[in-house]
Amino acid sequence: MGQALAAEAFGAVTDPRDMRIAVKENAMKPQQCAENVIVWVRPEKCRSARTGPSRITVMLVGLLCLLGGATLSQAAMPVVFYDNFDDGNYDGWTVKRATDPNAPVFSPDVVASPEGYAIRGVGSGYGQPCLDSCIAHPLSLPRATELKIEMRAKSGPQWPNCARINLLSSGDSYGVVDYGEGNRFAGFYANVGADDVEALRYGIGNRAYEWHDFAWTRDSTGWWSLSIDGQVEAGNFYRDDRLSSFDQVGISLLRNQSEIDWVRVSAVPEPATMSLLILGGLGVLARRRKRVTP
Repeated sequence: MGQALAAEAFGAVTDPRDMRIAVKENAMKPQQCAENVIVWVRPEKCRSARTGPSRITVMLVGLLCLLGGATLSQAAMPVVFYDNFDDGNYDGWTVKRATDPNAPVFSPDVVASPEGYAIRGVGSGYGQPCLDSCIAHPLSLPRATELKIEMRAKSGPQWPNCARINLLSSGDSYGVVDYGEGNRFAGFYANVGADDVEALRYGIGNRAYEWHDFAWTRDSTGWWSLSIDGQVEAGNFYRDDRLSSFDQVGISLLRNQSEIDWVRVSAVPEPATMSLLILGGLGVLARRRKRVTP
């Protein structure tokens, strides 16, 4: 191995003698820290090139930190579903009410929005044969602990007006709303079995009629919180972790003043699923070490 290649493999070495010993005797290689600092250990200060943690141990600890860090930061949740309708349509969605596929529904309109395109309800209220415009999209989300349902939406002042997202688990669901008219609230509903709960009716004033980013987040202990435009406004308002696997996303728009610009669902898998990822990673590392160890 030439000096240039050795320097590239081992990092910056100020003493050429150290580099030659490292190449010849396979001494400890420098460790790359999170702060981009190279730590070099002189061979003569080690009893053996294998002194200290093994490569598998170091890499496993890193894997644990990465996976654990994802659960500590809700903002870092993996996105499992997103649509902003900026292609000018809602291809992939089916015109139906997700919670009642046999009910007659309207098809929503696609209209221009400040960020591109949005979908908007049609009609003017209860005098029509259907109250809302509905679409549904399939989703494959098994065994989630932390969960986030988000939408950029606005409603209207006339009665009735509502923009709603439903996250379905077979026949059960979580529902979130920007409710306009005179009520003007952000809401959360849990429909599980015979239990139909309105868990949150948080007054938001005229913000109900304006474009805002709404996020309903469940933490690892099952507590839900509401954020608007990135600020928590109703923390730990309800505890419910009965639903963890989901198969559909549904949108419901009541009247032609309610619009949704985008919808996003994010989730973190349950610990058992995460443990399988860690064990799988450890197995890969172990097999790799077996192949390269003389």
